[in-house]
Formats: sequence, C-alpha cells, structure tokens
Amino acid sequence: MKKKTLISRKVIASCLTLVMLFALVPAASARDSESTRMGTSLYPLYWTAYEPCFTADAPLDEARWKANIDWVAENLLPAGYTMVTTDGWLGGSTQTTENGYLFKYNDNWEHDWQYWADYCRSKGLDMGVYYNPLWIIDSVRDDPSKTVIGTNIPIQDIYTAGFADVTKTGAKEYIQGYVKYFKDMGVRFLRVDFLCWYETGAGSGGAPVGVPAWGSENYAKALRWITEAAGDDMEVSLVMPNSLNHAANEVLYGDLMRVDTDTTNGDWTWLNKGSFGDERQTWNDRFCQWANPFQGLTGFSDIGGRGNLTLDGDFLRIQNFTGPYADNEKRSAISLFTMAGSPLAVASQYDTIGNNLSYLTNPEILALKKDGFVGKPVYYNGNPFEPSYSGGPDTGSRDSERWIGQTSRGDWVVALFNRSDATVTKSIDFAQLLGLTNGGSVHDVWNHTNLGSMSSYTVSLAPHDVSMITITPDRRDTTAVRYEAEAASFRNGAHFNNDHTGQSGNGFVDQLSGEHAGANVLFGVNADYAGIYQVTVRYANATGAVSTGSVDVRGIDGQIYSTSSLAMPNMTTWDDWGSVTVDLSLHQGINLITVTRGAEDTGAFNLDCIDVQAAKLVNSGFEKGDLTGWTATGTNCGVDSSDMYSGSYKCYFWSDSAFQQKIDQTLTLPNGTYLVSAAVKQYSGTPEICRMELSGFGGSVQYTEIPHGNSYARIYDMVSVTSGSLNIAFYEQASGSANLQIDDVKILPCGDVQNFGFETGDLTGWIATGSSAGVDGSDVYQGNYKCYFWNDTQFTQKLEQTVTGLQNGTHVVTAWVKQDSGDPSVCQMELSDYGGSTVYSRVPHSTEYMQISGTVYVTNGRIKITFLEEGNGCNLQIDCIAVQ
Repeated sequence: MKKKTLISRKVIASCLTLVMLFALVPAASARDSESTRMGTSLYPLYWTAYEPCFTADAPLDEARWKANIDWVAENLLPAGYTMVTTDGWLGGSTQTTENGYLFKYNDNWEHDWQYWADYCRSKGLDMGVYYNPLWIIDSVRDDPSKTVIGTNIPIQDIYTAGFADVTKTGAKEYIQGYVKYFKDMGVRFLRVDFLCWYETGAGSGGAPVGVPAWGSENYAKALRWITEAAGDDMEVSLVMPNSLNHAANEVLYGDLMRVDTDTTNGDWTWLNKGSFGDERQTWNDRFCQWANPFQGLTGFSDIGGRGNLTLDGDFLRIQNFTGPYADNEKRSAISLFTMAGSPLAVASQYDTIGNNLSYLTNPEILALKKDGFVGKPVYYNGNPFEPSYSGGPDTGSRDSERWIGQTSRGDWVVALFNRSDATVTKSIDFAQLLGLTNGGSVHDVWNHTNLGSMSSYTVSLAPHDVSMITITPDRRDTTAVRYEAEAASFRNGAHFNNDHTGQSGNGFVDQLSGEHAGANVLFGVNADYAGIYQVTVRYANATGAVSTGSVDVRGIDGQIYSTSSLAMPNMTTWDDWGSVTVDLSLHQGINLITVTRGAEDTGAFNLDCIDVQAAKLVNSGFEKGDLTGWTATGTNCGVDSSDMYSGSYKCYFWSDSAFQQKIDQTLTLPNGTYLVSAAVKQYSGTPEICRMELSGFGGSVQYTEIPHGNSYARIYDMVSVTSGSLNIAFYEQASGSANLQIDDVKILPCGDVQNFGFETGDLTGWIATGSSAGVDGSDVYQGNYKCYFWNDTQFTQKLEQTVTGLQNGTHVVTAWVKQDSGDPSVCQMELSDYGGSTVYSRVPHSTEYMQISGTVYVTNGRIKITFLEEGNGCNLQIDCIAVQ
C-alpha cells in the first residue's frame, strides 16, 4: 500500500456528532509493556526515513538508507539515539513470502528486511519498521497460492478493500503472523499507520470511497491481536487513529499514539498550527482531533506518562525552522516534545541537517529522555480540554504554553513557551504550582546557567521562544522526596482536580472510588540504594468511614518488589488531608510505585502526593519544640525559639560551669553513601571539644569539628553505611560559659566524592592542572576549608575528580561556589566520562555562595567532575561537591 501524497493526506473535516462525552469515558486498564513502563517508550530517541520519502514523494532509495544509517551510527548513536526506522511509500513493494509477508521494503532494493536488521545491529542500532499488519497488498490478493500462515486459507478470502477483515476466519493468524514475522528478525518497533481508515472507513483521514467502516469493536479486536503478538518487548506505535472516547481503545492496546497532523515541512506552522492545510486550534471528534503538536500533546496529556501511552508528536525536521526566530523555534520544538514525553524522532538526514545537530544532542535534554521524564501542561481545573462539540475551540482548562513535571528523583522541570508573534512575559510560582514552599535551586537547560535559589520564576520570551529550567527543591528533610500525584500518571479513571483546598501543589487526583474500580496513580521513583523505604500517602477522605486502597512497587521489567494495603481514616471534610505510612522494599534504580483503589476496596479517597523516605530522621529541625526523636546525655541542652537557622525552633547547649553534653539519634537506612549536614553556631566561650559524630555505620567513628563564629555555618560529612544503621550525634565539652546551637539536620543519599569539602586541608582526591589553586580556611561555605582559584595575571586552572561506583541512571551533581572577583572568560563545572556528551554548568558572578548543578544520565557507573576557570585577576571558590 502506497503512503498517500500530500493532497490525499489532507484531513477531511467532519461534522459528526460526538460518540460519547469525555466525562463518560469508561475506565480501562492501559497496556502493560516494557515500553509503557519506561515512560517515554523503548526508543525515546531515534531516526526515521520520513524526510527523503516525503520530499521526493517516492520510496526510499536503498543507498540513501544505508548512508543515513552510517551517519546515525557515527553522530547520533553516541548521544543515545538507538534505533532507525523505515517509513511509508510502499507502493513499489510486491514480493512476498508464501504467507503474503513482504520480503523487503521495495522491489528495487537489493537486500531484504533481515539483511538490514542485521546491518543495523552491526552498527549498534536496532531497526524499526513502518507497516500495518492489517494491510493486504494487491499482488497477494490476486495470488490464490498465498495462504494464511499455519492454514490452507487463501489470503484473498480474508481481503476487503486492502485490509484483512477481522470478522473472517484466518484474519487473526494472518495479522499476528505478520507481527511475529518482523519480531523474529529482531524488530522491536512497529509503526502502524492509517488506523482511522479501518475503524470509520471512507472519508476518515482521506480514506477513499469503498473502504468500509469495521467499527470500534472490530478495530479494538485488530489492535488486541497486534499487541498480543508484539508481547511485552515489541513497541506498537499507532498512527492516524481516531482516538474516539478520548483514545479508550488506543490506551488499551498501544504503546505510542500520534496526536497531530503529519510533520510535512516540519516548520513553525506545523508545530503551532498544523499541516496539509489543516491549520487550526479547534477540535475534531475523530482523526485528526488536534491539528498541531501543542494542542494534541496538551489535549491528551492526561493519558500520557509511565504506564500510559507515549504521546507521539511526529517527526522533527529541525533544519526547516527558518527565519528570524529559527533558534527559538528549534528549542521550542525539542522542549515541547521533551516535556510531553514524545520521542525525539529525527527526520533530518546526513546531507540536510546542516549545523543543527547540537539542538538534538543537548545532554541535559537527553538525560531527561533517558530518565523516562514526562510532564504535563498546567491544569487550571478538572474539566476536559475538548469542547462539547466537534469544531469548537478548546475549553481553556489547560495551558499549552506552561508545562511542569517531576523527574524520577523528584526534581522539577518547567518549560514556558511563547506561541505568539509578540514578546510576552511568563511566570510560575513554585509553591502554588509545584508545592515547593521553600523554593529551590534553578538551572537553565538550554543556556546551561545556574540562576540561584528562587521561589518563583519570571521570564520575558521573544516570539516563538521557550525557557526551560530544572528546579532542585530546597527540602528541609532531604531524605523525604515528595512526588505530586497531579504530576504522575493517572490511569483507569483517575482524574485531576483542584476543587478542594489544602493540597500540596497545583491539585490532586480524584475518582479513586467504587465508580472507577481499578483507578490508580503511578509514580516513577528513583531509589539510590536497595532497601526498605517509608512511603507516606497523603490523602483526603470524607466518606464517613475508613477507605481502603493498596500500594505496590514494580520494576521497569514488570517484577513486583513489594505490596501493602492502605487504610485511610475518615477526615472531617474533603478539604482536610491525612496521611498513612507503609514500609516498602525498593530496588536500586527506577521503581514504579502505584496507589490503587481496587474493586475489592471500600470507600473513596483523593490522592495529593507521596513522600518516599530512605531514613527517618525524626524532628530534624526541632520543630516539635522539644527533643522528640533525640536522646540527650547530660542536662545542659534544650529547645527554644530564639535565633533559629530556619523554622520556629533550634536546639541549644549551654552552661556557665563545666559540662559535657550530647544529643544523638540512630537511623535505620539502606546501605550506601550519605551526606550528613547540620546548621550550627558556636559563638560563646571556647569549648575543648565541639563536633558532629557519625558512628554505628560499619566503620570507625567520624568526627566533624564545629567552627567558632558569630553566624550559623553548615557542616557536612560523608559516610558509607554498610550496617544498615547510622548514629548521628552532636557533642560538646567545655569548662563553662560555652554554647552550641544546632538546627536543620539533613541526610542525603549521594555518590562517594573524595574530599568533597576539602576538609583534609589540601587537594587530596583531586587532580589540579595549573598552579593557581589551593585550599584555605577563609570564607568557607561549610566546615573549615574551601578550595580556591586565584591569580592576578592571566591563568587557566582546572580541578577534577572521577567519581566511580555509581548506579547507571540519572544523577545530579551539585556544588557550592562563589565567583566574586574579576571577570573570567571561562568559569564552569563540567561533567564528562559518564557515557554521554560533556555537560557544562556555568558559574555566575555572585557576592554570596550559590549552588550550581548539572544533570547527566550515567551509563558506565562513573562521572568526571571538573571545575575550570580562565581569566586574569579573578577568583573562584568551591565547596561541598555532591553527586545525588
């Protein structure tokens, strides 16, 4: 079957009546496959042969296919693009097996499918195939010797208008045999096109007269047969679907689903309006429901994410964004697809891409794709985005220009877009929309610049521009990572809402009730270490009785690691929120934590968020107003509300006579490396001993001296736990009239950075290149020492260390830096040797210490951390480097 040309691919406008209102769509279990569990599909980064076929309106030339494979292997594979796939224009394909399956892409090709699958593997790439296993080509129809696999049924007996008729005997064997035919070659990606033709027939998406409408029931049967044959490990990409009833059938049987018109020229008009002359912001009740990626990805965002469909915005011809705003448009396209979880499917070729490769290989974007990150537009309410009638504008319930989402580590990603032709200002409040009451450290993904600690973000955007940032939350309890339900995947009838108060962040998930049995919310959670974690579920329940549910933990491979039941006591109103805590076993890496209201459960509840905690550090900031959780040895300590570091209380030691005082707390936690810190202040008297002590972790006691000073200072120590426990203590011995103030104790899982705070008093563990670096004890961020770069003449200074023993996956590297003297030409942190391109994190000029960060996706268990400065008469101060 020949893929249609530009004219015949034009979407035919429809005035058909809605089949069913969005609110009445029945709950159904999404397809459970390795692809859906990944979040952004098996192939979040790949190359497609669409462009040469579309521009020539002709089949792909075999020599060009090979040249592009070789180019991808050399230029895109190192960045993580692991698959190449054919596209359509199959009219020149007539040679088939005895069961009617195509030998090769085109009769003029020398080599068959298997040859090219093997060739791709030899280059380190997988091969995908564009083909609809429902198709029956004319040469097979006309040859009575072609039989359905495993039967004597002539294929012509199941033929109707170019398709296999699923109502006829033998159709199932033919369709599933086709899928297995490709799968047995090692093909793990099948792009299935023209699906609306099968469901609703002539007039649907350009379907010609004579194509019958098999209807939604038979369409669902065909999809079910395809996915049964594909199994868990072959990806099924659904193209040109009607997506009726808010894609009810596609959710059941697809891994990916196209949500807009064809890429065609792949320019700003397509991205913002549509293609094939179908340029609109209105909604159709069938293909193509939304004409452009902005609207389509927004409209179907509630059924995207881990455990749901991967929303497919189609292909990227990055070089075709031209004109005065070309750079803005290229970054907007890639940012939108990244925020929505759509694959970055490169259609540009070795001889057309020009100098645009860097847009497609931004390592911070790639890290998000490999992490399985999927965000959502800002939801204003729980109403559907679709209007109540075909041809109407969207309801305004979602903001296609403001997107938010959480990574598997609980960090936030925000993208603010300007779809208009005028400069606009966009903003986001971290507490209101993200639940970050303490703000966080902000990093610009495209400029690789650290913007400091913020509680909100406002930016002026030129036409067609985007600003994309990551936010590392300032967590008072660093072992408790909060994951918001409204940023997770809501499935099987679970639904966003914000019609109550008191929730954390922008909203919550409701319809976890008997009317939607099986409704659930799935979170992707990265655990640094395997072990028992406390998971706290924040809920609302005003049914008048206890409501029940369950929570389970699975891996990407589908293996169940842990389960627990939930009993949620009744609260006074739906505006009141309670919490229940369960212990769950997490494995190292990505865990899929699902909170479910099952058919056997009772009552109903709304879900606000979950807190995942590796180590329960009780009363870490003394905010209970006493020493709850801590054991005091001695009588010279207490808790009061004066001169706190943060919050409303601090702990103090004091006596005007000789004393010894200690407080300590023992934690149970997974084995691994942790960074322990506290805010301390010792300004009165001269104690003989004043320190933080770490013990009981499986090694010798570690001491961190507390400095004398009139201001609070943060102290840090890194410890490798091998015993499953850790004792944290603060100890002071003095002759009298001495004090100690303690606040904001934290513990953070991390990689083992040697001499992370330079507390050896030298550069032990680091390699210095240049003669302008040293360690001293003035103006430190924490502890007693810092590293500095300085020279009053021209210099280049580098400091580096390779951190090993890391789990593969996403890691965030942070450091506290201060560059307050001179104007260096280069001043940055670099992350390399992790399996991808170098990530640069620029150090801004500042009179105060600020935290910088960089995000990478590790594939080889290590990261090289480098600090580099070039300049004349300038400085750099470095302290407290951590790998999270």
